Amino acid sequence: MKLTPDVCIVGGGSAGLVVAAGAAQLGLDVVLIERALMGGDCLNFGCVPSKALIAAARAAEAQRSGAAFGIAPVEPRVDFGRVMDHVAETVAAIAPNDSVERFEKLGVRVLKEEARFIGRNELQAMSAGDGIVHSEFNASETDGSHSLQIWIDPLAEDLTPSYQQIGFTDDERRGQLRLLAGPQGSGGPGVATINQHAWVYVTEVIPAEPVTHTLAPSRHAWVQVVRGEVTVNGHQLGQGDGAAISDERQVTLAAQRLEGAELLLFDLA
Repeated sequence: MKLTPDVCIVGGGSAGLVVAAGAAQLGLDVVLIERALMGGDCLNFGCVPSKALIAAARAAEAQRSGAAFGIAPVEPRVDFGRVMDHVAETVAAIAPNDSVERFEKLGVRVLKEEARFIGRNELQAMSAGDGIVHSEFNASETDGSHSLQIWIDPLAEDLTPSYQQIGFTDDERRGQLRLLAGPQGSGGPGVATINQHAWVYVTEVIPAEPVTHTLAPSRHAWVQVVRGEVTVNGHQLGQGDGAAISDERQVTLAAQRLEGAELLLFDLA
């Protein structure tokens, strides 16, 4: 799915809805992406529910403080369940103003999906499970984008769809292998979990400082060159090249130019 709107808004909270309505009324092509509840925190959890609850509290307090007006004060009997019904009724009364139906009538295309921004040194890991729709595009109209999309067959089918996004620094990968993804329990924070006996590493190889990875018996490797020129166990590879490695105990990666090289290494069953 390729989207090319004039305005793409992530989040159907107060700010997002105001911008969406205004842009649509100006005749712009507008896409609004909201993964959960239209109206966001303000309608569903924050502003509206809290003010409805405060209004109930003020009504109770008014019964306690009528003496100044010649009204005998009484201690109110509070039915908290009914108070919460009042809160829910208040939200329900306002909800049509923030609904998908209203904004679609305004000409806004509303997608009940999840949207994320991803940049340099970041990894998205998605498990399609029993089915997802995924779309990605370059958010910049002036700068190019270079990303890699990699598919790894899972151990089982019909898993629950999942999404993870992690980031890493240049120092974490420079001159060493930085683990990006692996099976459950194979890493700590900053490591994505995948449903396969596979480990995914990134590295920036520095001239005169080769990086070596040891393969366990019966394991294989795939090396993908993201940037630069390298040798992999003595074999020359350039940007965009890949190499499958079997029947080797080690994989040695060496940069061939002063600017170094960036690679992905997959340790596979």
